[in-house]
Amino acid sequence: MKNLVKPLRSLFFKKLQIKQLQVKKVQVIDSLVYSDAVITLSQMGNEANSAVSALIAALEKPELRNNSIITLGNIGVAAEAAVPALIEILQNENVGIRVSIIESLCKIGAEAQTIPSLIATLQDTSPKVRASAAFALGCFHQKAKVAVEPLIITLQDEDDWVRT
Repeated sequence: MKNLVKPLRSLFFKKLQIKQLQVKKVQVIDSLVYSDAVITLSQMGNEANSAVSALIAALEKPELRNNSIITLGNIGVAAEAAVPALIEILQNENVGIRVSIIESLCKIGAEAQTIPSLIATLQDTSPKVRASAAFALGCFHQKAKVAVEPLIITLQDEDDWVRT
């Protein structure tokens, strides 16, 4: 038990230091430390808006990508600058990453850029991605009127999950 106290105390103080860092000074030094910082930023939400450019850069690193996507979504509207990068990745990544991107786009907003991409994603090969895109379009309410017809077509999707 005594052997666990020191590493746990060390981990606690590491996380405390990360929270106390000024968000503008977050730099990628080591992917493990950076991943820890990204998780902390995600918990800070809108208060982490000054880290958006660093998070956009982190989207290029596969080992940091998913946490960065989630964090950008948790930052919300202040992360609007990330929307083009998120939309670009939406075209090329695995199902889990695409679903995370869709959820983040819903949280960020930026309907002018996001809605056309979500409509296109209704044609994705993955039922999970199609269902997520249909749900995310609902985030935009009246602003997504252009999506009504594609969503009606989605009601005839071969997958039950997409139709519901």
